[in-house]
Amino acid sequence: MKRRRAYFHGENLSLTPKQFIVLQILVERMGEVVTKEELCEAAWETDHDVYADDALKYHVREIRRKLSQHGMENLIETVWGVGYQLSLEENG
Repeated sequence: MKRRRAYFHGENLSLTPKQFIVLQILVERMGEVVTKEELCEAAWETDHDVYADDALKYHVREIRRKLSQHGMENLIETVWGVGYQLSLEENG
């Protein structure tokens, strides 16, 4: 398995493989709303279901927690009923 790492200001964020995939997609589509279904399909390679939705919420919460250690707690915005969006506007 290929090891992937995400760094912020030179520090490893210590993401799990699923967290890395979710963050990678959000970064690649910065400024766009990415649906929960798209994120779940990419991270779990399965059809979207209730369990994947709960797991996605957990992983996004953990990514936010890890980013908050660098003062970037508002980097990932929840678009209720749709998905998530990565934006740098509020974090200037």
